Amino acid sequence: MVSTEQKHVTILGAGVVGVCCALKLLRDGHKVLLVDKGFPGSGCSSGNAGVLASGSFVPHSTPRIYKSIPKMLFNPLGPLSVRWRDLPSLMPWLFKFFLNGKVRIVDSNAQALSFLTLNSEEEHFKLARGTDAERFLERRMFLSVYDGEAAFINDNYVWELKRLYGANIVEYKGPEVFEIEPALSPRFTHMRGITGAGVCRDPEAYVRALYEVFLAEGGQFKFCHVRDIEIGPVGPRRLISDDIVIDVSCLVIAAGAFSNYFVKLLGSSVPLIGERGYHVMVKEPGVRLTNTILLERGKFVMTSMTDGMRLAGTSEFASIDAMPNWSRTKMIEKLGQKALPGLRLDNTSRWMGHRPTLPDSLPVIGRSPKYENVFFAFGHQHIGLTCAPKTGELIAALVLGREPNIDISKFDVSRFMP
Repeated sequence: MVSTEQKHVTILGAGVVGVCCALKLLRDGHKVLLVDKGFPGSGCSSGNAGVLASGSFVPHSTPRIYKSIPKMLFNPLGPLSVRWRDLPSLMPWLFKFFLNGKVRIVDSNAQALSFLTLNSEEEHFKLARGTDAERFLERRMFLSVYDGEAAFINDNYVWELKRLYGANIVEYKGPEVFEIEPALSPRFTHMRGITGAGVCRDPEAYVRALYEVFLAEGGQFKFCHVRDIEIGPVGPRRLISDDIVIDVSCLVIAAGAFSNYFVKLLGSSVPLIGERGYHVMVKEPGVRLTNTILLERGKFVMTSMTDGMRLAGTSEFASIDAMPNWSRTKMIEKLGQKALPGLRLDNTSRWMGHRPTLPDSLPVIGRSPKYENVFFAFGHQHIGLTCAPKTGELIAALVLGREPNIDISKFDVSRFMP
């Protein structure tokens, strides 16, 4: 039933997904409070590759994932790796991850994710139009490069799925590669990518700009490290921290990799992990890319941004409190210099963050099965920035009792319940 009642909505988590949910709900006429222990946009949302990846909807577990197992276990600096000491605790998650690599499941999940990612560039421009946040957005292609025809052909399965579910694909070979991106190494012989993509030239500044829009339009924010949720007769009624208590009547959980802590307090549970990603920010790179480039062999992205070039990506599975393995950033730097011979690494900074990842690569978006006044919006793995505006639109529809304009049944938390 569609409600026209103005609601008081509290959103726990002020990353890009939480901020987009907040702005969409505010513009629907609700009173909205954002709550986070850190400044909006300062967590995992600050360190991504900045890609509005409209065609990045193929799950990470695919039918060939089993071939990666030896490398995951024995190459700690590979694009996909597992820390040995954390392997026992990660085994149940990894088992589910590999099971989700079956052709039938991959196909179905890719289609579901495509509903969130396609048109992401336009969704961001629509959200930011006429505000200071718009200046951080730019239309670019998202291109993958290959050092040989064998690697190019080996990736056909993924690209056929992208084509099947609506991605606009372009391909370049030989000299065409360097006409598109002259700074690339001559070892690259093939290029394939997505048009209708885009880039955010400073992800952290972009989220903060959206946050400033949220405040200017009447939203509120509180710094608060929430420790507990007090449950009343019909659902959550207070967020409890060490020093303050916040009354709530409608609650959205959008706390990224830390969401499951709160989901458990609300009577549900999901196999959510903080998949670790790294980046190197090169302040004076000496080269510039026209588009965003993904190195298929190294599985990391190179993006020219406002303050330099960001080399971001790889996947490391470890406990959420494990110390960073900064050797991975050194590996990224080496691969970056091989890909861009003119790249200078004299002035760099490094970062590690936790991507909220579930074993089927799908997020959780929907209403709590236990409480009518609780909604979930987390688990977007590598594509939180890409999916944030659409996720905000879906949450706004659910809060009002409107039927979402896409099928979100695949994103329901109940898929993890016995």
